[in-house]
Amino acid sequence: VAELCALKRSDIDFEKAVLHVSKTLIRVKNDNGESLTKTEIFNLPEKALVRDIPLNEAILNITKKRYYSFDEGSFLLTGKTDKSAYPEKVQYYFKKAARECNIHGVKFNVLRDTFADRLIKSAIDIMVVRKYLGTTDAITVINRHNIKSAGKRRGKSVKRNDMNKTASELFSDLAGEWLKLVKEKTKPTTYSKYRRDCEKFIIPFLGNLKLAEISGNDINKFVESLSELAPSSINAMLSEINLVFTYAKSCGIKNSIDLGSFKLESKKEAVRTLSVSEYSAFKKYLLSNIDLTKAGILLLMETGIKPGELCALKKRDIDFENKLVHVEYTVQRLQTEESKTEVLITRLNGGNAVLDIPLSEELLKLLFPLYESLDFDSFILTGTEKNTEVRALSYRLKNCLAQCKLDKNISFNILRDSYIMRSLDSGENLSVIAALMGYSSPEQVKERYDECQMALT
Repeated sequence: VAELCALKRSDIDFEKAVLHVSKTLIRVKNDNGESLTKTEIFNLPEKALVRDIPLNEAILNITKKRYYSFDEGSFLLTGKTDKSAYPEKVQYYFKKAARECNIHGVKFNVLRDTFADRLIKSAIDIMVVRKYLGTTDAITVINRHNIKSAGKRRGKSVKRNDMNKTASELFSDLAGEWLKLVKEKTKPTTYSKYRRDCEKFIIPFLGNLKLAEISGNDINKFVESLSELAPSSINAMLSEINLVFTYAKSCGIKNSIDLGSFKLESKKEAVRTLSVSEYSAFKKYLLSNIDLTKAGILLLMETGIKPGELCALKKRDIDFENKLVHVEYTVQRLQTEESKTEVLITRLNGGNAVLDIPLSEELLKLLFPLYESLDFDSFILTGTEKNTEVRALSYRLKNCLAQCKLDKNISFNILRDSYIMRSLDSGENLSVIAALMGYSSPEQVKERYDECQMALT
């Protein structure tokens, strides 16, 4: 999509029927100006990525009809020489077009994968497919499009390579190697958690031991040292240790301990929800003298989205025509390798995590006058191109609760749980709730909420 945004009329050779791809659009930090970032056009970083893609007769006729009269320097998506489109807007219109075709939950790169799959099924040589995709390594195409598991494609199984060989069998060294490989293959949030757990808890306790010599007694002592943490956090770290063991095994270093036997039973916490009187009082307060912050909190309360997702919402994500809010990004504060933190806007993990949540007529009528004057790319909580973060939003929630004299311990999770419980109480289908709330299965919803009594009477 970034290459598409950078294409100009001069990149189409109608005589040879090819599309020349040599540039890409990248969002960079903006040191001068009101916005935090800006887009710039760059040459593709490697010559191997520059390619000529043949155009079949059908697409050639369409491009002639649409672009033939353009100036040579005009961008294809805007028709202007001084202004390119940007990926977020292209993806927005793609999602909108897909919804109009009753296609949901697909990302823009599905088009690219479909193109590759069609070539492969047509018996096109894998090296030709690699060339047309602009991928430097044929094995990348093979791994993504053949019978290998999705888990391996996502990099959950990583192996020591020739550039990363070491004679050390110390757990700390193997964990460090594993983290470097994981960094290249996982989301920033996942890597940040792995690195924090390793540096703060796992490596200080097990780091000086040879991996093959780590005993069950060592794992027991490690678990005991974490007694102040929640069982779920301890179990997560045991899973991370197991991933290091799996990586070590691929290096020829084995340990026969079954880490699953050390996992703790997590206690199921009672779900706290708003009572009918709390819900009514808080909604009435939010509707009084409504502003962007109050509207955002009400949107969260009436759709069940998460606070990080709310902080990442822009005006373009509110589809008034189809009565939907499109949730694809989240705002998170992550720890950097310099032990500092930074706020990032990241895509939600997995295709199932991208959501299109229906909006009620009441909510649409309320939001439309508030958002109508905002720029297309403005964040809905600020009305500008600068986003807020969850920490600041939580502070504003506490202020709202204090002003309407409600329990200050009511959190965004409680607002989300209340929405889900209201949906269940109204007879909404479990599968629908699971899909709208980003759960991977209806069973997850049932396990968390089935035994709970709604405090709405």
